[in-house]
Amino acid sequence: MVAAGLCAAACGNFDGGVPIGGNGGDGGAGPGPGVPGDGGVSPTRPRCRGAGDPSSPWIELATPAISVDGGAVSSAIGRATAAGSIRLASNGGLVLAASSTPPPGPSIPAARPGGRTLVDADLVADVSAADTLRIDGDVQTGGSDATRTLTSTAGDIVVSGVLCAADLGAAGQRLVLRAPVGTVYVTGAVATTPDDGVLDGDAGGGITIQAVRIVVTGELTAAGEPGEGSAGVRGGDAGAIALTASDSVMLAGHVDSSGGDARGAADATGGNAAAVAVSGHGDVELQATVRLRGGAAEATGAGATGGAASTFAIDSDGAVVLDGAIDARGGGAAAASGAVRGGTAGVVLVGNRAPPPSLEVRVPLSLVGGAGPDAGGAGGKLSLLARGGDLVLASDIVVDGGASAHAPGAAGTVTGRGDGGAIRLAATIHGVGGAATGAATAPGGTGAVVDLEVRALTGPMIVAASGQIVADGGASSGAGRAGGGGNLRLASRDGDASMAGQLLARGGDAPGGDGTGGLGGALNLWTDTDYDGIGGNLHVETTGVIDVSGGAGAHGGSARNNGGVGVALFPEHQEQLAVLLNSETIEGAPQDGILVNLGTVIARGGARGGWGGDIMYHGRLPDGGEHPVPGQLEIAGDGDGRPGDFAAE
Repeated sequence: MVAAGLCAAACGNFDGGVPIGGNGGDGGAGPGPGVPGDGGVSPTRPRCRGAGDPSSPWIELATPAISVDGGAVSSAIGRATAAGSIRLASNGGLVLAASSTPPPGPSIPAARPGGRTLVDADLVADVSAADTLRIDGDVQTGGSDATRTLTSTAGDIVVSGVLCAADLGAAGQRLVLRAPVGTVYVTGAVATTPDDGVLDGDAGGGITIQAVRIVVTGELTAAGEPGEGSAGVRGGDAGAIALTASDSVMLAGHVDSSGGDARGAADATGGNAAAVAVSGHGDVELQATVRLRGGAAEATGAGATGGAASTFAIDSDGAVVLDGAIDARGGGAAAASGAVRGGTAGVVLVGNRAPPPSLEVRVPLSLVGGAGPDAGGAGGKLSLLARGGDLVLASDIVVDGGASAHAPGAAGTVTGRGDGGAIRLAATIHGVGGAATGAATAPGGTGAVVDLEVRALTGPMIVAASGQIVADGGASSGAGRAGGGGNLRLASRDGDASMAGQLLARGGDAPGGDGTGGLGGALNLWTDTDYDGIGGNLHVETTGVIDVSGGAGAHGGSARNNGGVGVALFPEHQEQLAVLLNSETIEGAPQDGILVNLGTVIARGGARGGWGGDIMYHGRLPDGGEHPVPGQLEIAGDGDGRPGDFAAE
């Protein structure tokens, strides 16, 4: 899992946080790979702010990831917020596969030689020229216009120095760079965050870049300014960043549209992030660190509210590769008293309007609910769609619920669709309900809902030996009931299913003195979703483990069952089945769909009286027989708890 959240510093200890660049962070932007002749980023920025606030309470992501974690609360009171959502869609294949090697350096086309070098005096008005425009030093736009536009009608725009926006008082000037027949290169920095020497929460200006190609190996900063003061202090809102190319986009530096942090005596409010949108008609490659998280809020007295994160979106007609970090966490909050609440988490969308022909994501995904003493946030919503190829899940996904002393959050949801090929799970989907962390009575959060479906007619469902889903319920405290295990559905239309990994949806434990273990989860592994009776073969391999047992407690939680002898009919009472393995759906003798369990299926009752779970197989034997054999089952009750039942047809 990836590290996330606000520093655990006490209220009033504004020096307790880990500054940006610490704890595995990336720090401010430095000289990146440049076009020939670049001088890189100036080591000092006397007229505009660089990436990040060195005194920020944020703890950076420990490793590159896409994170939409909910806003956490690090003080003794307060409510955290739910994680956001991630929706990834491709017209071809969709691959989640963490890279073990650093990405190669970007391939950068050479800029046109020569051109016009701009200085401050040129930038008090809009600039338009049929030549390459260059920013080689530390320059600042001027004038009182809300927007300053630089246009090269016949060349490139090259920012190898630092381009600062004018400070308009309450906000930075918006900057627009246009090269309709050329490339915009940013190997230095473009910054629209006001830096007047007073941390009073000014807003960042927007940044718009329009060109044939866009290459950013330096820094784009439109973050809100931090705010510090007494009561009612607020961090600045960020400006939006929009990148539109008629061909390709390469992002390999830093992009920041985060809300400004806020520190004050009371009623501190973090600034809101702004959207980052990338649109291209060619390939899009992201190796950058992109921040669009909400501003953190800390108050020594009463009241703190984290800022809202925003939306990161990519739409492209070319291949998309994500190999960097996207930080869209809700702003954290901490205060000594009063209302304390984390900020709303963000949204990541790839292919929402224009799905690319292929999509590869090389970092883990984190959609974790924020932790908070009064309430934890729910896990987020992940949607994956591969319209024309395989859906490969070989990088970890986390949708855990947030921990809390009083009301932990439920885990989130993962939905995957393979319309054009197979689904292959070779990593971990982790969706555990939030745990109760205090001594008082509190329930645990419920486990995740995971629904993976192959819709290509004969596309297979494959869970490799390295693949697992962990959708356990969270632990309770005191006399509370632990969280129930989640619901798992893995299905194919008529394709085969092979399960060699682990599918776990166990009820949470209740370690308190009089607590009750959580209800076991439910698994439906199904290979005939078109109801034609010609289902694919379904094999639980020798290494395969399915476990939907009840949780332990002073009173044991039960696995799912019908409360009596025999097994409930499905689909009428399918919720009473702990495990359904189904390779043929229509009534009557099966026409296809061999069903074999060579692994272990577990639906035990939890310690101290839990009932065992009911198991149903529906398919045929390899020799054509109509009643598949159970294989290794563990469905015992605990103590005086009744054992589960098995049926096959």
